[in-house]
Amino acid sequence: MRIKDYINYLVDSIYSQLDNCIKLNLLCRDPPATTSQILRSLGLNDYYIRRFWGLFKNCLKEGRNSITLYRYKGIVFKAEVEVKTDAICFIEPTVFIDRFECEELSHKYNSKLITNANTIYIYVKGYVNNELFIKINAIYLLKKLFDLGEANTVNSIKILSKKLVNNSLTFNDIKHIVNLFKTLLRFSCELREIGIYVPKDETETIRLIPILAKLRGF
Repeated sequence: MRIKDYINYLVDSIYSQLDNCIKLNLLCRDPPATTSQILRSLGLNDYYIRRFWGLFKNCLKEGRNSITLYRYKGIVFKAEVEVKTDAICFIEPTVFIDRFECEELSHKYNSKLITNANTIYIYVKGYVNNELFIKINAIYLLKKLFDLGEANTVNSIKILSKKLVNNSLTFNDIKHIVNLFKTLLRFSCELREIGIYVPKDETETIRLIPILAKLRGF
């Protein structure tokens, strides 16, 4: 199994967690992106699950734990991976929620606490001149977009993530970039209030997203 295969499993785990948040109408302020139980539910056996954790822990040690999502002058947004061994809250069969909601939902869903679990958390972090100014759990952010009626953009983010991992992005995928642009435009006032430059069109959107800009040769 190649590195990109493990990353694909991580993306699938994120969206499995998101689906759970939507179905159970959870806030999901700070849930893990994946756990061993989620990976197992997606089809990985114990051998590959151990390989999964070894891979991401090594990436963390080597400092390869972030991807730049947006860059404009001194403002940078990154998706950063944090690997933890901690206690997590569990609702059968494969729902893992944050501690904020654990006690609130214990009677409704019979949630349980699992100790010493391997977990990955993914955060979107914003920096101004290398100073952290915002940190948001990626699943929480996706859930918020869904709640605000941006289901198409949430789906486009998954498709673009998969295609970038598999190096299979084509011109036909421009529609997903258009969805991102429309969402940025819809929330332009809120974004400008925290100092984020909103692109004028789809081409400029690509220029501001380093991974897409590199693929398009900008």
